[in-house]
Amino acid sequence: MTDAEDDIADRLHRARIASFLAPDEEPSTPLEEPGLDALLKRTAAIYSQAITDETRADYARRWRKVEAWCTARGFESIPMRPEVLLLYLTAQIDSEAGISLATARGYASAVSRVHREAGVPTPTSSPLAYQFMRGLARHSEARPMKPTNTSAMRIGELRRVCRHLDSLTIDPRAARDAAILTLHGLGLGDGQLSRLTWPDLTVDDESMDIRLVSPRGGPDTTLTFDTSTESGTVALNTLLTWRAIATEALPPVFSPIEPSGWRSPEPLTKRAVFLARHSRLSSLGANGQLATIPDAIALLSGTPSEVLRDRALLLIGFAMAARRGEVTRLVWSDIVERTGGLEVHIRSSKTDMSGRGVTLGIPHGKSSLTDPVAALAAWRARVAQQLGESAVQAERKVFVHVGRSGKLTETPLSPEGLTRLVARRAQEANCVGSFGGRSLRSGFISTAADSGIPVEAIARQSRHRRLESLVLYIRQIDPIQGSAAGEIGL
Repeated sequence: MTDAEDDIADRLHRARIASFLAPDEEPSTPLEEPGLDALLKRTAAIYSQAITDETRADYARRWRKVEAWCTARGFESIPMRPEVLLLYLTAQIDSEAGISLATARGYASAVSRVHREAGVPTPTSSPLAYQFMRGLARHSEARPMKPTNTSAMRIGELRRVCRHLDSLTIDPRAARDAAILTLHGLGLGDGQLSRLTWPDLTVDDESMDIRLVSPRGGPDTTLTFDTSTESGTVALNTLLTWRAIATEALPPVFSPIEPSGWRSPEPLTKRAVFLARHSRLSSLGANGQLATIPDAIALLSGTPSEVLRDRALLLIGFAMAARRGEVTRLVWSDIVERTGGLEVHIRSSKTDMSGRGVTLGIPHGKSSLTDPVAALAAWRARVAQQLGESAVQAERKVFVHVGRSGKLTETPLSPEGLTRLVARRAQEANCVGSFGGRSLRSGFISTAADSGIPVEAIARQSRHRRLESLVLYIRQIDPIQGSAAGEIGL
């Protein structure tokens, strides 16, 4: 090998480490005439895609902790001597927090992988490290097993969360802003809307009268609208929906609403009315265009987009027995409607790093409350309604962030975002336990085990290669319930 080739190999190793430790970066785009530096970076980025983003991120996180520990003690991290690795693992095991055998193996794997990227011998291949890991396994067997931190979201908890989401079909801010847009569309200005009080409104079976008080002491003006027409009916229903939420105890028709739901007794200012209108029309439009008032009112009058998204995500994630990244990486083209349900294609996963993919079947639920197919269809319809049909036919992520004003962004939920979502919805529904991103997968597996479904059948849906790994996901409600000792005639 020439000196130039040695230099290329060394530079590629450095590029591989840089790419490997930056798992959130997308692979660089192809270059027509790439220079050598750009070509090395591009090659390293493609190489790093051999494993999933989640696995790379986990390795990178663990490696940074190891590297910081070595630096603080004057040890060399690359190449690392086997003795240093053993010292690090022992320090973590004996720390106040402590680590499990699986976590220790995770740190060792991260060290090994980074060394492979650097093109240097890994300390984990040393007989010394091999013997230490064997000893650690026996040490772990002697320690009492700690209960898992994450609770399984069984079907009972999932129903509870879905019932809670059903109670969130009306967002007070959305109802208020829909009424603002409705009356603005009928000709009322921002200042007139700001000054409007409930006594100024009179409604009967055929008409709606709105008294406009002059701000300068002039004569009042009364506008009358026919509520029997289509536009009049929409205006009436929108206003009545808001009145039912706001009540007439506070005189201003439109007032500020705190995130907690508390409504201020002060009226919205003229500028606040303008901002409410403008933010809704700009957020609910597609392709950078403002939404029309009728389209915005239709969207604001329906179930909030965030609720539709969360319901679909929870039910699809549960039915798939999915890992977090498998849900957040889904794009609309991965999902195909079939008679009786859906086919969902998982392109890659933790146990499918080569990206062969697998297709899962998700049938309709027996209950409309927890039907994953219907929930996804409702979320799909909302995306199409707001962004157009093309938004659910392309390589666009299924589960994206929803802005405060209802804007559907192109930013996909991250696995960490999914974890926060599950925890928040479980807490809102008063579910007892510590719930997170893995609660859906363990919840499916635990519910299936509770129902007596054979472990092999559960493994086909959860895509576990080893049944020993699957069993770890099963959370027992009561260790006595289901014990084989109760079935042998004692």
